[in-house]
Amino acid sequence: MALQHLSVGEIAVILPGATAVFRRHKIDFCCKGGNLLAREAESRGLDLSALEAELHALDNPGVHAPAETADLIIIERYHRVHRLEFPVVIELARRVESVHKAKVDCPRGLADLLSDMFEDMEDHQHKEEVVVFPAMINGMGPAVRHPIARMMQDYENWANCSPSWRI
Repeated sequence: MALQHLSVGEIAVILPGATAVFRRHKIDFCCKGGNLLAREAESRGLDLSALEAELHALDNPGVHAPAETADLIIIERYHRVHRLEFPVVIELARRVESVHKAKVDCPRGLADLLSDMFEDMEDHQHKEEVVVFPAMINGMGPAVRHPIARMMQDYENWANCSPSWRI
């Protein structure tokens, strides 16, 4: 997909990880989100092809599903990523709320909602790492039936937007 003809705001929405690339190159995807990628690259003296290649690399990270049970544990692939990226997203939401607070369509409360989600997710991930995953690695399948049911209840609550996550 040719990204040069898309706005940086559109790219930020459709391509996970693009905002990190934009921040690294000091490309404003919020207030100047309507600007085309080509225009932003030119105005910053960036090589458009290299920038597009960096963005395209996000779309295909080359991560393959592991074959061994222990490798299926999601601590590195998901938990670590959540712990790294959630605080960044929360900070971005706070910045948007601060800069655009006078606008009617400003997402008021989004940063607090994301903070609550992050706390819930941290609690959930901790339980997986301390109880469920060690039991799985040690081959204690039947012993983890109840903890796994509890983890599944968390997923069900999140899918139904539990009350703690409502604005």
